[in-house]
Amino acid sequence: MKVLWVLGEASVREIREQLASARRLFAYTTIETIMDRLARKGAVEWRKVGRAHRYTPVYQKTDACDQAVAAIVDHFFDGSRRALAAHLGGAPTAAESRSRPVTPPRPRTAEPSPAEPAETRAEAPIDTSLL
Repeated sequence: MKVLWVLGEASVREIREQLASARRLFAYTTIETIMDRLARKGAVEWRKVGRAHRYTPVYQKTDACDQAVAAIVDHFFDGSRRALAAHLGGAPTAAESRSRPVTPPRPRTAEPSPAEPAETRAEAPIDTSLL
C-alpha cells in the first residue's frame, strides 16, 4: 500500500521494483497474490492494460490511518481517544491500574536442532514493508 500511495497507480512489476530499491526482495507472484487479496478486500482497484493489471488505492493513506486509529481506540481504549493519548504519553490507563499485566502467548516454534542451542536462536522480525 505504501508504494501505491506514493505512485498513485502501479503494476506488480513496478511495485516489485520499488520494494527492491528499498532492499526488500519479493517474488513477483508474492506481490501478485497480495495485490489480488487487497483487490478482493476492496482496498485497491485494478484495470487491465495489455497483459498487466494496474492497481490504484481505494483509500488514501490518511483515511486508512484514521480508520486504523479508530479501530485501536475502540478495541483497546473503550472508544476514548484521550485514553490513547495518555497511553502514548506513558501514563497508565485505568484498565492497567486495576488489572494485572497480560502476557501474550508465546508462538509455537519447532524444536531446537541439536546443533543450535535455544539461547542462540533469534526470532525473525515482523515484516511490515507491505503494510
